[in-house]
Amino acid sequence: MIRVAAVIACLGVAACSGDSSIQTPAGAAGTPGTPGTAGALATAAGSGGRATPDAGTAGAAAGRAAMDAGAAGAAGVSTPPRAGAPADDDAGVSAIPDAAVSGGAPSFADSFEQAAALDMARYEIVTKDCSGTGMAMVDASTGHTGTHSLRIQGGGGYCNHVFVRPKLLANALPSPLYARVFVKIMTAFTENHVTFAAIHDMREDKDLRLGGQKQVLIWNRESDDATLPELSPTGVMLSAALPPGDWHCLEWSINPMTRAIETWLDDKPIAGLTVDAQPTPDVDTQWLRKTDWQPQPIDLRLGWESYGNDANTLWFDDLAIGSTRLRCTP
Repeated sequence: MIRVAAVIACLGVAACSGDSSIQTPAGAAGTPGTPGTAGALATAAGSGGRATPDAGTAGAAAGRAAMDAGAAGAAGVSTPPRAGAPADDDAGVSAIPDAAVSGGAPSFADSFEQAAALDMARYEIVTKDCSGTGMAMVDASTGHTGTHSLRIQGGGGYCNHVFVRPKLLANALPSPLYARVFVKIMTAFTENHVTFAAIHDMREDKDLRLGGQKQVLIWNRESDDATLPELSPTGVMLSAALPPGDWHCLEWSINPMTRAIETWLDDKPIAGLTVDAQPTPDVDTQWLRKTDWQPQPIDLRLGWESYGNDANTLWFDDLAIGSTRLRCTP
């Protein structure tokens, strides 16, 4: 990691999203979202939290699906449903084309080409605490490797958030966790804090949030509002912007055993979004002040959440999850 001279604390811009004045108190009842009018649309129906599948059934099915999909990923073929498994466990969730995976075989992958609408048997819309104008849908007008992608229309303000969670990944993430997704945003990130990927940490019962602030990519730990990198001028410079209008390959890994985080954009490591055993001023010194931090990721959600007034439209495609780095197209 890059070394710099001084440690500068996280700047207090409206940004560190732990500001209780911004978030809605936990447990508030959600209200139905606004239905879309065009295309196959999944509305953001208010959800008071995250559903936990029954460990004896969904956990076993997820485990079988993960093994089957992993084998399929290595072979580059779709996995048929297991005998005796629910019909929707494996259907439509297979390894994406070899051209889109140049690293290890994924245990879960989806290129959103299987249907014109978001399959609610496989995906869940999550709007924790409250719901508003946020919407999620399959978009047939753009894709990274095919013609479809997951489209998120996120509104400004906390309650206009929306996330999509793969049901097969609930309580079934590999460890270490490696994730790869291609993402396209309509509007560049501003100074305000936003989240587009959330990983729930069972140990703290809070989220690790990947998003943007100060116009660059950042990680935010919900439990204490620590940011990676620190939002000093030097820390911001060690991150990277996510340019709007084009597809970009975003990868990250979380290793609970080593307490490490790594992040890559278009196959290049982002120094400012790296946590290792050695504190680096302006990068992970603030993050490592929580000496007992050892995450236990249990689910993954893609979407949009704004802690200011920033609205955006995002597209996700070629999502892949595994226990080794998956990489981007060669």
